[in-house]
Amino acid sequence: MSSILQDLMGQLGGSVLGQMNRQVEAPQDQLSQLAKSAIPALLAGLSRNASNEQGAQALLGALDRDHDGSILDDLSGFLGSGQSVNDGQKILGHIFGSRQNQVARHLGQESGLSQESVSKVMAMLAPVVLGALGRNRRQEQSMSASDLGRILGRERRHIEREQPKSLGALGGILDSDGDGDVDSADIARKGAGLLGRLFGRR
Repeated sequence: MSSILQDLMGQLGGSVLGQMNRQVEAPQDQLSQLAKSAIPALLAGLSRNASNEQGAQALLGALDRDHDGSILDDLSGFLGSGQSVNDGQKILGHIFGSRQNQVARHLGQESGLSQESVSKVMAMLAPVVLGALGRNRRQEQSMSASDLGRILGRERRHIEREQPKSLGALGGILDSDGDGDVDSADIARKGAGLLGRLFGRR
């Protein structure tokens, strides 16, 4: 069974990277390399959000209300719409909380791109990652909050195997205060209306 990370990376072809390049002026090979780090970072942040029952239930509720995965049916169209960056920045705040800039700086150091460019790319990718989770939810109607937490935990373990050095550093950033919490309640409390608009559901 392929991972969410593998599925998403498989969709980042030339046309998708071309749409990203229109908003972030950087070579496509650098954008591709950044995506290979940014998507794992987003999944790691969501995994930490869903690592307790409250956070997992909040995320599952948001998926049920607002995400059916249809964003992945026309990824180039979504990224080219101009909506992805502004809305995605708000989503990043809910995923990473006060650690958002630290994550962007870390990925900038890895990719050689500026923090501003990294933030834009992450903003474009954030709703895409949530769309992938929504598609999984649609395919598994019996999925519980605990199941969702396990799926994201499995993704995190996959990333740990594939990118142990990068994720190790990100883990320290995500839990820099040691409390193991990355604003999980915000996903349901603040994000539902925004994410509904992103995926075209009113």
